[in-house]
Amino acid sequence: MTKDNYNIKKETNIYYLCPIHLKVFGGVNQIFIQANELKKLGFNAKVVLEFNPSNFKKYRNDLLVKFNYNLIGTFFNINSGLKRRVLNIYNKICCKILQIIHYEKFVSFELADIIVIPEVHIEILERISSVGRVVIFNQNSFLTFNNTLVPTMIKNYYNSKNVEAVVTVSNYSLDFIKNWVRYNKVYLLKYYIDENLFYAGNKKKQIAFMSRKLDHHCKTIVGVLHDLLLNTNWELKEIKDANRSEVSRILSESKLFLSTSFEEGFGLPVAEAMISECIIVGYDGYGGRDLSQNESSFFVANGDLNAFVSKLKHIIDELNMDFNKYENVVQINRQFVLTHYSRQEYLVNLERIWKTILIKGSE
Repeated sequence: MTKDNYNIKKETNIYYLCPIHLKVFGGVNQIFIQANELKKLGFNAKVVLEFNPSNFKKYRNDLLVKFNYNLIGTFFNINSGLKRRVLNIYNKICCKILQIIHYEKFVSFELADIIVIPEVHIEILERISSVGRVVIFNQNSFLTFNNTLVPTMIKNYYNSKNVEAVVTVSNYSLDFIKNWVRYNKVYLLKYYIDENLFYAGNKKKQIAFMSRKLDHHCKTIVGVLHDLLLNTNWELKEIKDANRSEVSRILSESKLFLSTSFEEGFGLPVAEAMISECIIVGYDGYGGRDLSQNESSFFVANGDLNAFVSKLKHIIDELNMDFNKYENVVQINRQFVLTHYSRQEYLVNLERIWKTILIKGSE
């Protein structure tokens, strides 16, 4: 393909279908990031949301976001009760009216367009007509078969001709998917960690954790170590319902981060804590093994609660005697993330992957 032909191919519509419930965080945020970075690279990328009045009000002026009428009832199952069905009918009526007034905010899918589907909603292919070209953005291989479709059907979709590529985010997920999907259509795209957002501040005796990850393990750890933490003036700080700026602030001032990751596609909070110079203790969640291979981390076997508590207690005891004991460790971890999860490397790989997809699609 010549350079001119490739530039023409970059004009292909790339639509990222994105489920938004209440807040944009984690994997949903990564969909927005990827579409936005592609757009900056000159690709015609958009994020397409299921229409509802709340979403429309929030994103009506966002140039990256479009809506599609046929997605109504897709991410939120239309068969999940009378209230849901009535709400979908209401949304469809509102959508029809707003399509006339704000037609530029709505798109219809054409066969030449590329539709990017999250791994948790592969059933979209059952519900939407006129889908010709598909890329699956699989951010968590553990969720691949956690679906309403039977496993063999999901496997067949991944290997179908319409699915031109599967993009995933960790070596663990890459190896898993390659076991049953054609090798030459699976790509690894590592996240990048924004070093301008995540930074090391003035550290205090604060332990950050996310209770939505293995909540019962968090409760056990807190319960077992309660007296030790109380008597030595350590504060526990839960990260919950926080935006990215709030997460950044909490990590910047936390000395420790408890990783209760479980069946993760990667382990984004761990990487963000590393670049914020937190001492990491806990599980890698399998997908985070790309991070745990760094010998300067304090990971234990996944699910080994006894080892988790013992390791954490030992480190707290050490820090109580010398608060700066592990400065070398956190510096190594920060540099590891800066080196392997930089925005520059992300952009190079992002453009390479999509250039390959477009070229293959033209053959």
